[in-house]
Amino acid sequence: MKKLVRVTSVVSRRGILLSSAALAAACVTGVGDSGLIITDTGVDPDVLPSITPNEDHYVTTYAATPEIDTESWSLTIADRGEVLQVITYAALASLQGRDKEHTLMCISGGPHNLAIGNAVWTGLPVTELLDALGLAVPDGAVEIKFTGADDYTTSIPVADLQDGTDHGPLWLVWKMNGEAIPAEHGTICRFLTPGRYGMKNPKWPTRMEFVDTPYLGYWEQFGWSNDASYKTSGLFLRPSAPTTVPVGPVRVQGVAYAGKDPVVAVDIRVVESGADSGAAGEWQSATLEYAPGKDIWVVWSFDYDALEGRHTLQVRSTTASGRVSSDSSEGNDFLSGYDGGMEVVIEGVVE
Repeated sequence: MKKLVRVTSVVSRRGILLSSAALAAACVTGVGDSGLIITDTGVDPDVLPSITPNEDHYVTTYAATPEIDTESWSLTIADRGEVLQVITYAALASLQGRDKEHTLMCISGGPHNLAIGNAVWTGLPVTELLDALGLAVPDGAVEIKFTGADDYTTSIPVADLQDGTDHGPLWLVWKMNGEAIPAEHGTICRFLTPGRYGMKNPKWPTRMEFVDTPYLGYWEQFGWSNDASYKTSGLFLRPSAPTTVPVGPVRVQGVAYAGKDPVVAVDIRVVESGADSGAAGEWQSATLEYAPGKDIWVVWSFDYDALEGRHTLQVRSTTASGRVSSDSSEGNDFLSGYDGGMEVVIEGVVE
């Protein structure tokens, strides 16, 4: 008889309730008839490329993807109601951009919503764009408010424009993995805000406005984090759950991410195991297969000797600054991002 192990994901009951509530809030706000968020997790658990193909990148929107006519589209840059400049599609297309590898993760991402992807984007820091237009950050401006063609709004501090800050520099990008940005990712362009979850990286922008008072965007008004800084997380992506694999050597793979604070170590431990495993409670180093640095995920692997019976594996991530992901999903605030080590159960079965 051939022995197999079955792999399933697991979190605590409280974690399940919290994540379900968070995803329900993300899917329907419960206020009025608008506020639908559509998520395609995108990650193929059987293939872990360092760069996510466009068609596999997760998609999250607060409403339907808007139809945009490139000939009539424009991006207005304004200062407290006064229009400073209008950028047309032709003007944007004429710019010579640079490549920037950058990972995006949805703030509702986690063990039950693998909404994370890594792409090479082409564009420019917004400060360089402003310089080229002869514009400067207006005196007294404290935040930048973004409005999209889908009427989505959000904001970030003006400080996010600058390099060397916790969340800068803000980029405007118009290509994704060498191609025009697909409709579901921005059609013409989108903004990238290092260090902040996807909700602060608006798509389909039509207006960028400097404001002198703090502004709460669409999701922020419903209690989602206004800061939206990335937390430290680790995810199991392969083997997928549920599935079966032969008892014996199993290559476990996943990703870890913490925004601008790069993950420098990933560890795995068995938190529940049979008496013969000999590894219960001991953290063991995973191999970092891909770890370029800040703003980019780490792809890791771990060779585990799967035994018959029930075994729970947990991942832990450590960043360059010393931040360590939570040991479990207990206590996580799913409105401000997932901080934790995902768990998977490997259960031996006999066929």
